[in-house]
This record gives sequence, C-alpha cells and structure tokens, in this order.
Amino acid sequence: MKKMIGIFISLCFVMSFINVFAESDIRVTVNGALLGFDQPPIIENGRTLVPMRAIFEALGCKVEYYAGEEQYVFATKGLDTISLVIGSDMMFLNSETEIPLDVPARIENSRTLIPLRAVSEALGANVKWDEAERAVIIESKQGAHHIERKLLTQKLEDKIDFEAYIAYPFIESNGNEFIDQINKEYEDDARASLTEALGFYHEVLEDEDITAEDNVMFTLDLDYSVMMDRNGYLSILTNYATYTGGAHPNSTRIGRTFDLKANKEFALRDVFQTEAFDLENTVAENIAEKVAEYADEEHVKSVHDAAIANIDDAGFYLTDHMVHVFYVPYQIASYADGYLIADIRYDSAYINVDLSDYDCPELVYEMEGNRTTGFEWVLTQTSNKLTIEMNYIEPDTNLEGAGGVYQMRVKGVEPGNATIRLEYKRDWEEFPIQITEYQFYVEKDLGVTLINQQE
Repeated sequence: MKKMIGIFISLCFVMSFINVFAESDIRVTVNGALLGFDQPPIIENGRTLVPMRAIFEALGCKVEYYAGEEQYVFATKGLDTISLVIGSDMMFLNSETEIPLDVPARIENSRTLIPLRAVSEALGANVKWDEAERAVIIESKQGAHHIERKLLTQKLEDKIDFEAYIAYPFIESNGNEFIDQINKEYEDDARASLTEALGFYHEVLEDEDITAEDNVMFTLDLDYSVMMDRNGYLSILTNYATYTGGAHPNSTRIGRTFDLKANKEFALRDVFQTEAFDLENTVAENIAEKVAEYADEEHVKSVHDAAIANIDDAGFYLTDHMVHVFYVPYQIASYADGYLIADIRYDSAYINVDLSDYDCPELVYEMEGNRTTGFEWVLTQTSNKLTIEMNYIEPDTNLEGAGGVYQMRVKGVEPGNATIRLEYKRDWEEFPIQITEYQFYVEKDLGVTLINQQE
C-alpha cells in the first residue's frame, strides 16, 4: 500500500511538473519583439494570462494600479483607457464600452495576470496563437512611418506631491528636414509643458497655507495618438491633462495633420474644397445633432451658433475614412459637455485629401508594361495575409510593339500588416529597372487598406 501511495504521489508530481512546463514555455511576441516575464504566462480555461505591466507597456500604455477594498488596473494609451477590477469578469474601454472576459484578471505569485487576447484586441491589436511554436503573436496596425514613443517622467515628493508622465512622438525621418522639424516641435512642446508645470508646482509650494495634511497631488499627463498614417498623410492628436486640486482635472487637445508628400502642415480649411462645401454649417449641425440628445433647444442653438463663430479656432484630425472637427471644453460649451466633435465622412467631391482605398473587399492597381521588350512585372515579395492575382491585359491596338497593362488584384485572407514588392525586369538580367512596394493593412473583416505605395 505504501508503495502504491508513493507511486501515486510521484505521478502527481510529474503531471504537475508537465503542466507547469507546458504553460511556462509559452512565448509572446509583440510586433516581432519577444517579451520576457518574471512570472510565466498561464493558461486557464483555454485563455492565456500574462503579467499585466509587461504586456501593457509593450503595447505602449501607461499602467496604474490602485489597491483598496477592490484592486483596480488602469492602462492608458493616447485617448484610450482600459480599466478592470481584479477578479471581475468585465473590462471597460474608456469607461463606457463593456468587454466581457472569459477569464478574469487574477493575482499569481504576487503578480497581476490579465487575459492577453482581450486586452490586446481592446487596444486595436491582432492576436494569433501559433500551436506549433506555442507562441502568442500580437501585432498592432503599422502606419507608413516608424514612430518611436518618447517619454519624459518626473516624480517629486513634498508637502504636495508632483507626478508627470509625458509621451511624445519621434518620427523616423530618413533625412527629411520637414519631419526633423516636426520632431523638434513635439519634443520642445513636451519639455516646455513639463517646465511650465514644474514652475507652477514650485510656486504653490511656497504658499504657507498649504500643508501635507491637505493631501493634494499635482499631475501632468501628456499623451498622443496617431490617428492616421497612410497615403502620405500623418495626423496626430495630443491630449494634455493637468490636476492641481479642485473638482476635476483640466484638459485640452491639439490635432496636427501633415502632408508628407508636399512637406506642409494642413490648416482646417486646407482639407476641404470650401467653394463646394459649407464647412461652418456642416460642423455646427453635426455637433448640434449630438448635443440635442441630452440638452434643451436653447442650449443646442447656443452650441450651434458658437461652433460657427469659432470655426477657425476648432481643432481637427483625420482617421482612415473621416475628418473629425472638435472643440475643447469651455470653447463653445461648458465643461460638462466635454469634447464636441463633428465627424465628416470622406468624399472626394469636397475633401482635398485622398482617404480612398480604405477597408475594401478588393483593391485593384494597374501598371504599364510591355512584354514585347522582354520586361515583366514580377511579384518578388508576397504576404500570407493576402491573395494577389496578376494579369496582363493586351493593348487595344494592332500597332506592333505596343505596350499593355499589368493588373494586380489584392484581397485579404488574415488580419494584420502586409508588404509586397513588385519589380519590372527581364528574366536574364539581375537588376530591375523599376521597383514598387505596397504596404497594406488587412482589417478584421478582411477588408484591405492601403497604407503606403512607394516607387
């Protein structure tokens, strides 16, 4: 009997070891980078849970943790905030969108573990499980430019504490002086914001009426979101939030949109063909319609009229298929109204920027070519996220030696980023005479969006 018990205990130990090994050998990559964890991922009910801070920071988030009667986690990236309670089966995006969790966040070996797929997808990333490699592959949407997230942080403790978290973009320029100037302006603004906040903080410290018992903390949070980066256009929205005591924090936003083909920054009126489009009334009516959902007619009219009067001070940014015109709190309405935003869908009849080729079931491109010369357009780099069909259309003429058209049809088969490369060359020659690269993003519905085309 003792021998049987010993065998049983040994088997339990072995099975336990195998189970731990099977879970701890899981690899997680984010945009191609392998993550390291001090607490290995675990699998519960078929869901992978990973240490909270490692995954959130890999996805570019600021992480905050509050422990009281309940333990709260907040992860902020740009304008998006994920919040959840340890042990709860519900997660929230921006305090309003409920996201049910198959497996709640939990504590394991003094580390907070969160469900990997749910939080990654809430931040717009694609998640794929590779069974053969026992790997979770997380991929964020990539724009046309590599943009590094730069950070400035500061924390001071006194009778009033001060904490600053400042994120600003650094765009890979490849020697482009216009982009270099943009980078300098963002860095200068970040440093000036910190200097101004610290100056105010030190002034308040000199106030003898304020003591540590007042339990006040000053904060500065500056973060940005890349709202669009494709077709030669880059649109960045920066959010500034400060708290210096009082009923609520103060915040504002600044949108900047750049035409990187022409090396210029857009003003709002540059985006629209104003001779064919009533910008003021379109914005005012769009916003008034939203305000009418919660306010009386008098307030709606007040906001409508103020939107028209302040149109040249409105902010704006682009997304993949819209122009968003916004007013910050107190600009045309009270703080309680929040940010008032007019969403204007893309239409080439009245918008000067090209926002076409977005989330299409199929994209078609044509390239001139002439087979009689021996040259062919050849696909030299493909992607498993796309199906690509190449056809040569003969010229509609009897003229000897006339060239035709190569037609490329692109469809999505798997969500994620995809780059393809075409070369115009002869079989017997080493170097092509023309190269074209296309960068696409396959949406979750398998629609295809053109990110960049470069020759």
